[in-house]
Amino acid sequence: ATSSGPQGEPTEVAALAAFLTAQWERKQEDEGGASVLDRPMQIEWMRDPLQLQWLVLLSHGGYFAAAVFINGKPVVHKTFHRYIVRRGQGGRQSGHDASGGSQTSVGSQLRRHHEAKWRDKIQEILLEWATYVHSCSAIFLHAPGPINTSVLYFAKGPLRKGDPRIQSLPFTTSRPSFDEVKRSYTLLSTVALDRHTGPEGPLLPAH
Repeated sequence: ATSSGPQGEPTEVAALAAFLTAQWERKQEDEGGASVLDRPMQIEWMRDPLQLQWLVLLSHGGYFAAAVFINGKPVVHKTFHRYIVRRGQGGRQSGHDASGGSQTSVGSQLRRHHEAKWRDKIQEILLEWATYVHSCSAIFLHAPGPINTSVLYFAKGPLRKGDPRIQSLPFTTSRPSFDEVKRSYTLLSTVALDRHTGPEGPLLPAH
């Protein structure tokens, strides 16, 4: 097996792009289905990964971490945490409020205040990064649940539901942090090839 990551040779990237393009076209012919992403964007991702601008964003449990990567390097990044989860009981304060729970304790008031600040801070970051976000060719999000999601999509924000650039991370992540964002980017931008897998023989010719 061989591997090619963000620092792979251009000839290897071109070979991989050609191979995956052929596989994509065969899949469309065989199944007649539509891909989550349109074909031009898929191929653009593969053609030159060193020139791609990606956003990776993780947000849940009061933790937030995000970075924009250009040429494989983070050019802007931000992490922060707010106390919004009910310690020892789990769940966000807003969820507890919605279920009719007590809303008068000092702790609940503090968590409610922090959750509002948490939402405002995330939206402030996205507005500051709007130019970067609009220029991204791919946006990878992990913000599980309707509350986390609703924070990211707001009236003047740069993210829009239905944007084909936006994808969920296809693997499990740990608590949001800059290290976890970088790990996620590495996994997303690394390809492993096995030349001897497939019913029709080797997938790629040996050098």
